[in-house]
Amino acid sequence: MPAAGAYLGEILVTHLGGRWVPRRDLAESQVVVGSKAWLPFLRARHRLHDRQSILDHSLTQFYRVAAREG
Repeated sequence: MPAAGAYLGEILVTHLGGRWVPRRDLAESQVVVGSKAWLPFLRARHRLHDRQSILDHSLTQFYRVAAREG
């Protein structure tokens, strides 16, 4: 899951002008977009946990929400 979280975080940084806020625990690392902080590693882990999660909550949907709110 770390690769998916890193990819998602980099998408937020590259396309939305976010910035990384590293933490000791990788899962708690954040990307700040505007005034909102996003947790891409936790998001990816929850979204990719099982097949039903992938169908219910896509990472693309997460990106669109971040773009709209950021």
